[in-house]
Amino acid sequence: AKTLDNVRVEYLGKKGLITGYVKELSNLSAEERPLIGKEVNLAKQEVAGLTEARSKLLAEQA
Repeated sequence: AKTLDNVRVEYLGKKGLITGYVKELSNLSAEERPLIGKEVNLAKQEVAGLTEARSKLLAEQA
């Protein structure tokens, strides 16, 4: 099983999945960029929020 930090790094880290999508935004057209960028940022916020919430929960249980 992956640790919580491994999940965070896999998605939000320097070479993470979502970080890769952010880097690819520059390759999109001016019309696509804001639409796709909004979705990518929502995903980034969701993953960050979920990992933070789980981290706090685990800290409280420890």
